[in-house]
Amino acid sequence: MIMSTRSLADAAARLSEDLGVLSAGVFTAIAAHSPRADVIAGAAAAREAGADLLVAFGGGSVIDATKLMQLCLWGRIMSPEQLGPYIEAAQGRWYP
Repeated sequence: MIMSTRSLADAAARLSEDLGVLSAGVFTAIAAHSPRADVIAGAAAAREAGADLLVAFGGGSVIDATKLMQLCLWGRIMSPEQLGPYIEAAQGRWYP
């Protein structure tokens, strides 16, 4: 599944079309700075599509969001609040 921003929606759609059956679709609602709500929505879209691979198509925000979406899929994270401990750990404010 191709993950991107609204500004790259047309290009992401063309890429998905070119991939044909290899593409599970596109998600183009990632805003700047990778908001948690966008991450959760993207993970939900990938889960619903049955995607087994996520491709970040864009810049840093898309790349960061896609990495977190993978975490959401692996960890069965379904809400922005469930991301809290992971974000805090990445920022060095939480220790197991």
